[in-house]
Amino acid sequence: MIKSQTDTSQGENELLVSKRAEKKVPKFLKPQGHFLKDFPVSDILDISMTEEKIKRYTYTKEEVDRMIAHAVQVAVAEARRIDEESMKKHNRDATVISMILGFTALALFVDGLLRLLGIIPPFMQIDIDILDKVVERVETDIIDKVRQVPIQKIWPR
Repeated sequence: MIKSQTDTSQGENELLVSKRAEKKVPKFLKPQGHFLKDFPVSDILDISMTEEKIKRYTYTKEEVDRMIAHAVQVAVAEARRIDEESMKKHNRDATVISMILGFTALALFVDGLLRLLGIIPPFMQIDIDILDKVVERVETDIIDKVRQVPIQKIWPR
């Protein structure tokens, strides 16, 4: 139990003051005013332990179990909150990365399609334009075959 020096008797106070005066403490270290009057004195040096003192300074098993259960609940709640926040951040970051990759893939696809159709000029003299080849093939193969078919078969009277 903690008690202050004001609880001591007048004789004990005088004895304490006289013992302090004997030690020749420098003036700047001497107590001034009411500072040391209210300074608590501990009874930890009292070695005799009674059942009452033990109950006063220790927790029961039920109190410890309640404190542990509460600490576990708080820790689990905090872990869930951190997990939810980290999943939100991950989902947001993954969405942005997917958008960038998708836009890039779409842009490259459109670029290749336009080069294939001959709308955009060749890159590094690599000509992949098939439109001219298709037109040339149609002119040579299909138009010759169309000329061979008589008009009467196409438009019967």
